[in-house]
Formats: sequence, structure tokens, C-alpha cells
Amino acid sequence: MDIITIKELSFKYDKELVFESLNLNIKEGSFTSIIGPYNSGKSTLAKILAGLYRYNGTIEIDGDKLNKQNKRKIRRKMGIVLSETSFLAETVMDEIVFTLENLKIKRNNINKKVKQISDILGINNILNKNPQDINSEEKQLVILASALIHEPKILILDDALTYIDPSKKEVVFNLLRDLNKKYKVTIINITNNIEESLVGEEIVLLEKGKVILQGNKKKILDHEKVFTKLKLELPFVVKLSKNLMYYELLDNVSYDMKEMVDALWK
Repeated sequence: MDIITIKELSFKYDKELVFESLNLNIKEGSFTSIIGPYNSGKSTLAKILAGLYRYNGTIEIDGDKLNKQNKRKIRRKMGIVLSETSFLAETVMDEIVFTLENLKIKRNNINKKVKQISDILGINNILNKNPQDINSEEKQLVILASALIHEPKILILDDALTYIDPSKKEVVFNLLRDLNKKYKVTIINITNNIEESLVGEEIVLLEKGKVILQGNKKKILDHEKVFTKLKLELPFVVKLSKNLMYYELLDNVSYDMKEMVDALWK
């Protein structure tokens, strides 16, 4: 079943045509990475799904058409982290709990949820700070916490992990995998970092506002010529394992570094 259905989407930014008759479906409970060259329409798509831009065509999200009447209802089901986000509250705590307060959640439940998410993301030491006084990594973690705190059915990330340290990023990835597998949260990770495409199972490759490839990551990453044509690198572990296969050191392409190392030592 599809949780997001996009039909004949057309959109112009000023006079620049970004999308013309775009069709795209996202399966419920999937973890999809949307990748592509710069100016392929990735961030614009995130903002359209967030309800920030008017568009031509039809978009349905969890059975409701994305329009002015349904936008508030849809946003309650979604957690959204855009690449450009400003803070509204005076403290990190107030920023994180803003959505829960609007949903009239009881204070003791709010405190419990804040502790859970801040412990996981390692931001409990900055809860009383002004968001303007924290560093770029902490800002991205706070925005992510704000998007996750109300337990959304759909999570949309748009270059949301750019400033996060690799070790902390792995913590975030583990959290996202857990949300996806255990709680069936549909995750769409729109990213310019090709390595992040390995975290989920599905990949959508965009170029000039069109879907070039869509499907399971193993099938998509096998289209090396398409990536080369678009001047995109394959993820490092995929490229390395293909080279090792050439020298008959591996039997299969690897999509995880630990699994590849284990295979080499067998």
C-alpha cells in the first residue's frame, strides 16, 4: 500500500520549471532515500510535501489530498526536518515540546517524551540553552528531536544530518532503523550524501525533476553507468566490493562495511 502518491506534479520556482508531470509513489512502512545531482528537485519536493509550496497536480498523503483544507491534519502525521529551518522558541526544551503542547499532551507525558528523545540523541545537557547559542550539530539534533517527539507516522528528512559527527550519525541511523522496523514509520531521507542511501532499503534517483530510477537499493546501485552519466559516485563500500570481486576476493557486492570485512576474513 502506498502512503504517498504523487500524480502529474508540476511546479515552477519563479520562472524555473522544477517538476513537469512527476509521478512517484512511496510505500507505507518503507525507508526510502531520495538522491540525485544538485538542482534535481530534491529539496523542492520536501517543501512541497511539507505543504510550503502550492503546486499543480495531485498529492495524497495517508489517504488525504494535500491541500489547504487537509494540511493541518496531514502535518500532525508527519515529522519534517528541512535543510533550512529557523527556531521559534527561547530554549531548546520549548522548541522540542512546541508540537506536543499544541496537541494538548499532559505535562508529565511531555517530560517523559523529552527525556527519552534527548537521552537517545545526547542533547539533555542543552535543553535550557537558547537554540541560537548551540552549534550546528546540536541544532540539527534538536530539529530532529522536534520532528520525532510526537511519534509521526511519516518522517521526511532533507539533508538533515549534514553537520552531525559520524559517530553520532550512526546513533541517529540506528534510531531511524528502529523506528522503521519496529514501529513501521515511513521514512524519506532526501540527501546529497550518497553514503546515506545505504541506510534504507529503497532508493529514488531524481534528475532534472524526473524519476530516473526507483526500487530496492541493490537493484538501483547496480546501474553504475547511470550514476556515472549523472556524475554521481557509488557508495564507497559498493565501489570497493565491486573492485574486490574483480580480483575474486569477494563473491557478492557488499552494502555494509562490517559484512564486507567479515566476508573477506572467511
